[in-house]
Amino acid sequence: MIKTIKIKPKDSYKLIDLCKMIKYFWVEYYKNTSPRNQLKYILKFISPETIKIEIKLDNKEYFFIEKDEKIVGFYQTKTQENTLKIGYFFIYEKYRNKKYGKTIFEKIKAQAKENNIDKIISYVNQDHKNSIEIFKHFGFKKIKPMAIYLGSDNFQFVYLMERKI
Repeated sequence: MIKTIKIKPKDSYKLIDLCKMIKYFWVEYYKNTSPRNQLKYILKFISPETIKIEIKLDNKEYFFIEKDEKIVGFYQTKTQENTLKIGYFFIYEKYRNKKYGKTIFEKIKAQAKENNIDKIISYVNQDHKNSIEIFKHFGFKKIKPMAIYLGSDNFQFVYLMERKI
């Protein structure tokens, strides 16, 4: 059975593990699509301290995805007004195509419904065709292309994708 584990600011070891996973995610997904200096720039900001701040001050929630007591991935959400934003949604390669993503997406939809949220959004990198297709499979539509400023003259080119609840 798939379960989710919410990560709290006081969970020091979980925060360290989460940072390792986020860094792995960035390297795996962006090593071929982002300039090396951009990737290096992003990685330097990933730390337990920045995650704690995001949880406490920016209303973000991080979750491990667990199967048979093994962490198979993680995701991050943020509620803002009547919208739930998926910031990260990552499953390790060896656990993909096993319906874990579908199970987690159903949990995210349930979270949105419980909080009377009427849409879920995500910003999906334009170069990540598989990710775009996965979000489409879950009922998301491309709304518009965007450039997100990451700092230090670094931009990420994404599609705003949206799904009504």
